[in-house]
Amino acid sequence: MRKIIKLIFGEKIYEVIKILFYSLGNLRYLKCLFYNKFNDLNYNIDIFNSLRFNLEEIKSDLANNGLEYLKEDLSWQHHIFLGLKKEKMNILEIGTHDGSFTSFLSRNYTTSNIFTIDLNEHNETFLTTYSRENKDFRNEFLRKRKINLSYQNIRFDEMDSIHLINKFEKEYFDLIFIDGDHLNPQVTIDLFSSILLLKKNGIMCCDDIILNSYKKNYISNESYMALDMLEKKGLIKNFFIVKRIRKYNEVLKKYISISYKQ
Repeated sequence: MRKIIKLIFGEKIYEVIKILFYSLGNLRYLKCLFYNKFNDLNYNIDIFNSLRFNLEEIKSDLANNGLEYLKEDLSWQHHIFLGLKKEKMNILEIGTHDGSFTSFLSRNYTTSNIFTIDLNEHNETFLTTYSRENKDFRNEFLRKRKINLSYQNIRFDEMDSIHLINKFEKEYFDLIFIDGDHLNPQVTIDLFSSILLLKKNGIMCCDDIILNSYKKNYISNESYMALDMLEKKGLIKNFFIVKRIRKYNEVLKKYISISYKQ
């Protein structure tokens, strides 16, 4: 049905129709019609400039990866990690999912070691989240993940992140990306474990940050609360990047944190 509407009316009219439909259940969606993307875009650019990221190089690298700089559904984690790109790093990703971003890291950090962890495929939480309770979907998910993790510089481990310190007691990381459980107590445990595993001046990023009071099945503001507390304790310095430059930010805006170990 969506494809038919897009063909008849075009992408822009389709988006207006979708927003109006959503507004029937929540009037806040009407604000999306008046979204000014340049507010969020300029906010991100200001932070990138303050961190001395080379925006032109990031745009070029995105294009080389077949990605559009301003595509609405593209997460700025890609922009961030291209801005942070250096040679010969130890990188840890907490939350592999289907390995798509792991593959991106591997292709762009070719001289680096990429460690990535996720729950065992037989774990109950793994089997009952993100539509993986459907056997056919799960098999296709695992097939895709296997392909994405096939690069030489990727090391994948099935494990619960509660055991991070024991697992990597002899490894220290330059860069850690946290994209696992975004709810407490796990997200706070992951954040604190990551700080302990970071090298001096190492960088930690966390996905799906909500700055205001909010909690749903998969995301909440609990990661922000933990990051704010850790900054107040003098352990890290935080910056928050708007995750996607899109009109639905008027309803719920997600961020990605960039935290420098102090």
